[in-house]
Amino acid sequence: MKVKYRMGGRKLNKVPIVAIMYDFDKTLCTKDMKEYAFIPALGMTAEEFWKEAQELTDREEMDSILA
Repeated sequence: MKVKYRMGGRKLNKVPIVAIMYDFDKTLCTKDMKEYAFIPALGMTAEEFWKEAQELTDREEMDSILA
């Protein structure tokens, strides 16, 4: 979708700019973004999910942030 703007008598054709934000480290939200829809969609509580995630990172010697 193109939007026409006027600037100083000139017509400008511009494409709208869209930004997508994802807060992966709780700097913008009080809980992880995954806890709003993703984890419930798995049929798990946040506690169950994070416990399983931590067990996986420990078992596989992974960095918990990257895992």
